[in-house]
Amino acid sequence: LDMGSNTFVIRVIDPAGNRASTRVTLDRGESAARLTLDISVDTVDVATLPAAVILTATVRDEVGHLVDGVEVTFGVSPPDSSTATYRVAAEDGRARWSDLTVAAGDATGVWLVTVSATLPSGVELRQDGTFSVE
Repeated sequence: LDMGSNTFVIRVIDPAGNRASTRVTLDRGESAARLTLDISVDTVDVATLPAAVILTATVRDEVGHLVDGVEVTFGVSPPDSSTATYRVAAEDGRARWSDLTVAAGDATGVWLVTVSATLPSGVELRQDGTFSVE
């Protein structure tokens, strides 16, 4: 169903040929489905490399409950470099990429972080964030 009003016309014909119809409108409220992304650092100082960066995603369904078992995909895109991905199933609504390391020689600048998940209902969620290496 789409958000807002959804109108359906229901028609029936019985074996004797009698016909009836009715119109029903269902209102679907706004979904509480959310995917949030927490990045453990805003800025990584090149002088402190190697440095660990922890990415945590929280997945909530349409009614706001934490979702277990949903596959969460993290993507990290350093400037002018290929994207690294990591997939993990959410436990208690949370998924974590805890062994991401920015090493000496890695690109400086703004790194794009993307997280995505598809709920059991088929709703696709995505959230983006960034951190810098300076």
